Amino acid sequence: MGKKLIGSAALTPSSDSGFDLTTKGDTHGYSTTNARIPIGSNDTVLTADSSEALGLKWASVSAGATTSIVEAVLSADFTTTSTTVVDVTSATLTKPNISGGVCFSAWFCSTYNSNAGTCTQFGLDDNGTIVSLVQNQPTAGSYNSNCITLVDGSSSDGNTLKVVMRVSSGTGHAYWAEDDNACDAIPKLTCMGVG
Repeated sequence: MGKKLIGSAALTPSSDSGFDLTTKGDTHGYSTTNARIPIGSNDTVLTADSSEALGLKWASVSAGATTSIVEAVLSADFTTTSTTVVDVTSATLTKPNISGGVCFSAWFCSTYNSNAGTCTQFGLDDNGTIVSLVQNQPTAGSYNSNCITLVDGSSSDGNTLKVVMRVSSGTGHAYWAEDDNACDAIPKLTCMGVG
């Protein structure tokens, strides 16, 4: 009778005999009979592969997800009286270029409107297409303490992404300064690409 194998999950039912494993790291396998799977090279992992005789092979570890983060930060206040969208100066970046990837982008700022009833709208312009537009209407002559956050999920294609802004009337502001009146946040456009 052959040797008893203890703890081998690869034995066929009704079989309790096997063979010697010869090298540290060897493991048991099975196709039509019990077989030895020799240890692989350093830094390889055992991977299922139906084209292999035992259905397994040693392979190099595939790369994990690629992540890239880019930011554009306002260096000064931005104001506009435009009722059509205009680019917010310095709030432009090039999205990461990750094949098959997705970008998650966010714009964060505090705002101020000069006139009662003035609405300020911010949007994200993805290579010429406005992908999101949100409205903010703080009390005239006061700062918005809630701040604006725009989030966009788009392809990680290396295109230009920028913040646009417009007002319904009066003057709208995107504030840079950290002070008691603003919401203590420097306006920033952030884009994280994941693939």
